[in-house]
Amino acid sequence: MKEKNIFLVRHGQTDYNKKQRFLGRINAELNVFGKKQAREIKDALENKEIEKVFTSPLKRARETAELCFPKKARIKDCLMERDFGMFDGKTRLQAVQIVKKVYPEKNFPAKGFEFIDFCLGREKFGGEQIRKLEKRVFNCFENIMESREENIAVFSHAIWIKTLLRQLKLIDHNFDLHTGSIVLLKTGKKNEIRIIR
Repeated sequence: MKEKNIFLVRHGQTDYNKKQRFLGRINAELNVFGKKQAREIKDALENKEIEKVFTSPLKRARETAELCFPKKARIKDCLMERDFGMFDGKTRLQAVQIVKKVYPEKNFPAKGFEFIDFCLGREKFGGEQIRKLEKRVFNCFENIMESREENIAVFSHAIWIKTLLRQLKLIDHNFDLHTGSIVLLKTGKKNEIRIIR
């Protein structure tokens, strides 16, 4: 794998994030705190010699990228967050209640999100199946890796970033990624990550 520094940036906070609601394809904008996080991201990336910037087309990621690198970000549809189907905009508790009505025999753990992977992509729930998500994310990553530039910023979403890092076997399912986080993915003979923010 080519040697590159890929700065994986989760967008700043939205009101949906603040209320802990699933936020897939809903096109929410940054709230006041999210804009503050974007300014902090800009400061954290200031001396990293970023040569190329890619962003999800969703407003929250695009807005974060534009606040950090005005007029430099190129939109890539493949960086979009997972489609959560009928769970989009719902809290975890609301989503579990929906699932229990359809699958009363299923007993999902009180914590965690295993039920999401079980449900998404099924006709009753809509959304993006885990295998399709993994394929989309990895194809997008391979496309980004074809860039000549060595220092690249990628503005995306929690599930997109975690899906990529799990596929590269760099994190497990317990890895937490807050809004405004930056993860440096150093690629080469050995892939490694470092949390910057």
